[in-house]
Amino acid sequence: MPSLISPDDQDAIARTQQLAALGADGVAGLLALFGHRSWAVRRGVVAALSRGDSRSLLALTRALVESREHEPTLAGIVDALSAASAEASPLVSELLGSSEPAVLCDAIQIAGRRQERACLPRLIELSEHPDDNVALAAVEALGRLGGEQALDQLIRLAESNQFFRVFPAIEGLGRSHEARALPTLRKLVKQPIYAAEAARAIGRLGSLSAVASLMQALDNASESLLRVIALSLSAIQDSLSQSVGNTSALSRTVREHAGPAARERVARALGSTDAAEAIALGRLLVWLADEENVADFIRLLHGADDMAVLTIEGLTRLSALGDPWVLAELESSDSEVRARLLPVLMGVAAGSSAIVACLSDPQAGVRALACHALARSNATAAVPRLFELLVDPDLGVVHAAVCAIQSLGSAETERLALAAARSANLAERRAALRIVVYLGYAESFELCLAALASDDERLRDIALGGLPALEEPRVPAVLIEAARHAASRTRASAIRALGHVEVSSESEAALRAALDDPDAWVRYYACQSLGRRRVNQALPLLVARLGDPAAQVQLAAVEALAALPGRDATQALASLAVSSNLDLLRAALVGIGERKDEALRDLVLAALKSPDSTTRTVALSSYSRFEGAEAELERVSLDDTDPGVRQAAIELLGSRESAAATQALIHVVARGQSSDAALLALRQNVEARIPSLLAELERADDTLARQLLLTLSSAESRHYRAALEAAFSSNNVSTRRATARVLSLLADDAAKSSLARAAALDTDPEVRRISAAAIA
Repeated sequence: MPSLISPDDQDAIARTQQLAALGADGVAGLLALFGHRSWAVRRGVVAALSRGDSRSLLALTRALVESREHEPTLAGIVDALSAASAEASPLVSELLGSSEPAVLCDAIQIAGRRQERACLPRLIELSEHPDDNVALAAVEALGRLGGEQALDQLIRLAESNQFFRVFPAIEGLGRSHEARALPTLRKLVKQPIYAAEAARAIGRLGSLSAVASLMQALDNASESLLRVIALSLSAIQDSLSQSVGNTSALSRTVREHAGPAARERVARALGSTDAAEAIALGRLLVWLADEENVADFIRLLHGADDMAVLTIEGLTRLSALGDPWVLAELESSDSEVRARLLPVLMGVAAGSSAIVACLSDPQAGVRALACHALARSNATAAVPRLFELLVDPDLGVVHAAVCAIQSLGSAETERLALAAARSANLAERRAALRIVVYLGYAESFELCLAALASDDERLRDIALGGLPALEEPRVPAVLIEAARHAASRTRASAIRALGHVEVSSESEAALRAALDDPDAWVRYYACQSLGRRRVNQALPLLVARLGDPAAQVQLAAVEALAALPGRDATQALASLAVSSNLDLLRAALVGIGERKDEALRDLVLAALKSPDSTTRTVALSSYSRFEGAEAELERVSLDDTDPGVRQAAIELLGSRESAAATQALIHVVARGQSSDAALLALRQNVEARIPSLLAELERADDTLARQLLLTLSSAESRHYRAALEAAFSSNNVSTRRATARVLSLLADDAAKSSLARAAALDTDPEVRRISAAAIA
């Protein structure tokens, strides 16, 4: 494959490496390479300079002060110093003492990107610098550093009414995610000159407490500000969705504080806007919606997919899906709109006539959706029309129509189904036979016999698949006879069906004989059926099939052995669990997991150390079925070299409710390697995990406490609020601080009451500060 880097670039990169090896003596040469036309070369120079020793870094800072003619060189020096080791920190502090505004701006940027907290007092001082560029850079750096002192200064600057200081300070406040910034931003959103930027910052805070201020500002907002407010509310929803999971309080708060004209203004603003604003305005309209907005939502159905989703959400919230306007739109619209509406019209009986109209849609997908909608609508009057679709050219539509007919039933279904099952149209006859055998009509057996005499293989398949469900004593004999059919597909279907009827000496003999059938699929189903019916006497024959030339037959034989009782079958599985044939080994591992035989546990443990990741994944699933598997699942979650195997182990832990599983997931979170996946797994079965989570919160550090509390609050649990209250009474100050932050996002009456109590009584000043800011 040809190189994407030119020979000239390769030479320059080699030169970069040579100069980097010279240390401080090579700095000047490296700086000269910032004039190279190749981005790859310039990035290589930045990387080389950032790895320099103290002498090299000193030369770099001197160049930043003394040689300011070439902008690309200055930008490269800033990048290199920002990424350099801790040895650069004293040099950055020295740069911040420069009297040159341009040097100061670069130094401030470096300090902010490096998160140099030791420079915080100087950055606060520089945010008051008479040069606006220096002050702006310092404000941005304070926003990067965060913390109490930085926040205090940002608030002071935002309230200073100094135009060039207020705007960057507002942005810094928004990025702080601190509730204490909210009172200042509330004031600024009322001032026309700062309103749009303040509204954006409020959205970045992600606090439910900010919603009332935004809705009040919306009353008299210009259309451009209205759109910004909608975007901010949408950002708050996204933040709440990620942090606490439930956003119902947001929509309720929006409606509580909306002015009388808000709904109309939002609907009007949707007329012309970009995609992001349209989605934000659509969300806002959903929260504000009442019956008068049905027409607005119907209009939005013709927009982009994201808007259509919001439209459906709005109509659902209004319980307007059965509204005559909606159904008229369904009946008259094109296929695209119908495809959006039909999935949510399941069960809307009043709209059955409009749904029936969709059965004639030119798009097969829409016809199928209409069948599914009718199936859940109890619209039995539509059954005759559904029978017409049994001859539809699209098999997906035919299947959907069959399912709908089976679901609905009606006084006419039996007559129509029996007539169609005798049709001269083969496609109609096949579909109707499925209906007949599913509903178990008295004529089913005779119709199946007639189908077995047909020359059509698919018709015979349908009959053989339906016969085991019929309460007819002649079924086994018919299946045994079909097992001798000349067509291999029919023999295979018959043998598969014999696995679903009671075993007799005759049927067992037929299944044994099928193990030697010349067709591999017949042998495959013979193995499956013998295992399903637990024919233990067939064990030697199944062992013999392990050497079958067809791989699927070998796997079916292993599956059958796993289903058979007794020591001999166990020993057969044990021998396969060390096979060199990986497919057989994996199939044996699956069978061992189903048996859960303690005598085979060590074999699965050995497979968990296989060099093959697929085998380890299969072994993991098998081992998870054993009692006390949590410790091994935790080990794999943390230590396996394959991320897919680690993910599988975490998901298996998430499916277990035990305290040991919860503890294992918490350990994975604390290690940080797969923490997102482990946190997601902790949300499963969260009710059972609450005691273990609360116990862990008694000793968690700041980071772990915040992660566990956000997981708890975002999970669907009836008792999470009680758990949050318990966490707020913890002896662990890290947990109380994290709980205060979570409660500040909820901002309902119960949360405010808890925060007010903590603001007055908690022994930790940080908990009191967070709580007081949240209820301010």
